[in-house]
Amino acid sequence: MYPDIVVVCGLPGTGKTTFAKALATAIDADHHNSDKVRHASRKRGQYELATRLKIYESLRELAETSLAAKRSVVIDATFYLQKMRKYFLPPAVPVNVTTAFIHMTAEESLIEQRTAQRRTYSEANFDVYLKLKSGWEPLEYPHLVLESESMPLEDLVNKATRYLLKSGT
Repeated sequence: MYPDIVVVCGLPGTGKTTFAKALATAIDADHHNSDKVRHASRKRGQYELATRLKIYESLRELAETSLAAKRSVVIDATFYLQKMRKYFLPPAVPVNVTTAFIHMTAEESLIEQRTAQRRTYSEANFDVYLKLKSGWEPLEYPHLVLESESMPLEDLVNKATRYLLKSGT
């Protein structure tokens, strides 16, 4: 059985969204993305900490809606600060809800290429990547690290589902 919540985190340009969408399909889960939430909330271009935390609160509310409908959920955002991750850890989630974290990484040269391309919802460029990288707080609990360029997407998803099956019980 898969965890109720799968948090896909990582810096901009690491392939989080592409991976999270494929993973959500593979495990039949809902997918919620911080960039889409920011867009829908009309908060594009607003990146002060208070606004960022409101986006994470909204992601948690979307997760709660999915869980209430008996659906697992994949949450896709940078989660570069511990205070952003807390929305998906006890005591913010009920005791019977399981959460797993997957940390996406990529080579910096690839991230520079990816962030130079226009993306529908993401506003992050390479300067944003560098800023968030300097403030990244390490994950302090078990998690899977995936390098997005290390293998084909299908193989990354297969590796993740094997990990999630072990961590969801």
